[in-house]
Amino acid sequence: MRRPLLDLRRRETHELCAALELPVIDDPMNHDPSFTRVRIRHELLPLLDDIAARDLVPVLCRQGALAADAVDALDTLTESLDASDARALAAAPIALARWAARRWLRAQTGSDHPPSAAALDRVLDVARGVSVATEIEGGWRVARSHNHLHVTTAR
Repeated sequence: MRRPLLDLRRRETHELCAALELPVIDDPMNHDPSFTRVRIRHELLPLLDDIAARDLVPVLCRQGALAADAVDALDTLTESLDASDARALAAAPIALARWAARRWLRAQTGSDHPPSAAALDRVLDVARGVSVATEIEGGWRVARSHNHLHVTTAR
C-alpha cells in the first residue's frame, strides 16, 4: 500500500522554510524547459487551470491517489494468476487478464515500457486460441504451445 504524499505546494514549502529559517535550495533543472516535467508544470498545468477556471492540481493529486489504489488492487488480484498459463489467462476477467499479461510481458522482455493495449489484446487472443502467435513491440513474439504462453524474439 502506498503512503499518501504530503500535499504541499512550492509556495507553501517556501513559506514553511522561511518560517523555520531554513535555506531554500533552488534546483536550476526545475526551470529548464528541455525537461518534460518542467514544461508540464509551467505551460500545461496553467493552461488546464485557465480552461477549467480553477486549480486542477488538487484534483489531479486525488485522481493519482485513486489510480495508485487501483494499481495496488490489480497487483494483489493478479499475483496468483499465472499469465503464462493460457487457460487461466483466457478464463480471467478481462481487466485482470490484461493486467496480468502486462506484468508478465514486462518481466519476460525486461522492457521499461508496458505493451500497448492492442498488443495485450493480441496476446489474449493467443491465450484464447484465436491466434497461434503474435508479435508485439520491441521485436518480441508471443506464442502458445500446450496451453502455455512463451515469449521469444521475433527476429
